[in-house]
Amino acid sequence: MQKSRSAFTGTVLGKSARDSGAVVKGDNVAFLRSQARRIAAKEGAERTGMSPKGFQKLQQGENTISFEKLVEWCRNDPDFGAAFCEYIGVLRPGEAEFAAALTRTFQAYQRKQGRE
Repeated sequence: MQKSRSAFTGTVLGKSARDSGAVVKGDNVAFLRSQARRIAAKEGAERTGMSPKGFQKLQQGENTISFEKLVEWCRNDPDFGAAFCEYIGVLRPGEAEFAAALTRTFQAYQRKQGRE
C-alpha cells in the first residue's frame, strides 16, 4: 500500500526536547539544587520566602520552587539572579559575574540615596 504525500495524517513530527538541545526538567532541578547548596538553608529561606525545611529539600533536589519564590530569590540575591539569567539565556555565558556586581552596586547606591 502506497501512502499519499499530500494527505495530512494529523501527526506532525519534530525533534524531541532532548534532541533539540532544549533544557529538560532534570537539568532545571540540578541547576536549582546546585545554586541552593551555595548558601545555608536559613539564609536561603530568608532570600526566597520559603521555610528553612522547604529550602533544605530544594538543596537536596526533593522540592521545586514556585515562580513567586524564584522571583523573590532573584531579587534578594544578585549572584543567583545573574546566574539564573545566564542559565535561561538572558545573559551570555560569562556575563553573570558582571551583572551581579552591577546589581550590587546599583542596590548600594539606592540604599545610600534612601538615607540622604
